[in-house]
This record gives sequence, structure tokens and C-alpha cells, in this order.
Amino acid sequence: LEDSIELAKKMVAIGEHAGRRTAALITDMDVPLGQNIGNSLEVIESVEILQGRGPKDLREVSLQLAAGMLQLIGKGSAAECRHMAEQAIADGSAFAKFAAMVQAQGGDASVLSNTAKFAAAPYHEEVCAAEDGYITHMDTERCGMVSVVLGAGREKKESVIDFSAGIRLQKKYGDYVQKGECLAVLYTSRQQSLQEAARLYLSAVQIGASAPAARPLVYARVDKNGVER
Repeated sequence: LEDSIELAKKMVAIGEHAGRRTAALITDMDVPLGQNIGNSLEVIESVEILQGRGPKDLREVSLQLAAGMLQLIGKGSAAECRHMAEQAIADGSAFAKFAAMVQAQGGDASVLSNTAKFAAAPYHEEVCAAEDGYITHMDTERCGMVSVVLGAGREKKESVIDFSAGIRLQKKYGDYVQKGECLAVLYTSRQQSLQEAARLYLSAVQIGASAPAARPLVYARVDKNGVER
């Protein structure tokens, strides 16, 4: 955490030196944010957030980032800017702006209104818990490696990305699971990758007898005036 704050101070100083009001949030990177990992899956989840749905943790971090940006351009206090961000979701203007941005860049904004139009992966497999207990740790780097095995990221420069591939998390840090219960669903166009991806995902999740301590989503905010923990 202290190293993260020191890095944030340097990055904020660079932005301020360039004449730009700059702030940084120190967020938790030891648990995957939201429920989806993968290209189309994450876009779908982003649409859900902009429509007032989606996972609470992703919604909260998104609102804090949006409110922080509004505050940097002088739109009001932290509380006022938070309300503005929430209102933009509630009245549909945030989603409408995203759709307009997609349209302006030559994309098909109709898939945002009907995410069922996204190409679906032809193969999927559930990864199930091997024992009862609480999820006490998730290796986020290894979760990312799983998505690469499934085709959602590049293993080599010339690799072709499978936009439909990825992971939908069913259980996360702190959740209680029973043996045989689904931890995650893997999606891919490479059927042969499922076995290796499932093995790797199980190795990324630790299950223990006791519930772990709660973790904050945001540890600190850093701007030119200092650190707010």
C-alpha cells in the first residue's frame, strides 16, 4: 500500500507539472473487480453498470472515479459530484453518451441496447469447488492467465484475440462455497483449452475454514494537497 501511494504521488506530480489537475485512487487489485473477465463480457458488464445494474463493487469504483473526474474540473464538492454521477446513471444520460461515443467511432451501438447480439462463445465449462469453506484468496494475475489460455488475451504478438472468451465469476473473495458448487464459468472457442484453464483457475482460488477479513475497495485518494486514506 505504501509503495502504491508513493507511486501515485509521483504520477500526480507529473500531471500537475504538465498543467493538468490530477488525482489518483488507490484501489484493491487483489480481488477481480466485477464478475466478468474478457473482452465482450466486460463490455456487457459495463453496459449493465451504465443501466443501473451490475456488480456492486464495479459500480462503486466506477462512481468514485467519475465523481473524482467531475470534481477535478470544478463541478462541485465530492458529495455533489458523486450525486451527479449517480444521477447520470439514473436518468439514462450516461448510457446514452456511451452509445453515442460508440456510434461516433463507427461501432454498432445497437448491441449495447441488446447485448444478446454479442457473439457467444461456442464452448463453456463450470469450475466447481473441491471442498467446503470460504474463499480466502484470489490470485488476480493467475485469473488473467486463465483468460489468456481461453483466448481472451494474447500469448504471443501474433495471437488472435477471441472476443467471446473469458470468465464469469460466480463466487469471489469472502464468499462461502460448498463442495461441488460453481466458482466460475469459462467461455472459449478453443474447446481443447478448457481442461488447462479449469486447472489453472482452481489453483488461483484458495478456500479456508474461516471467513477472511473484509477488504476496502478504495484505500486512499492522492492529489496535490496530499493523501486522504
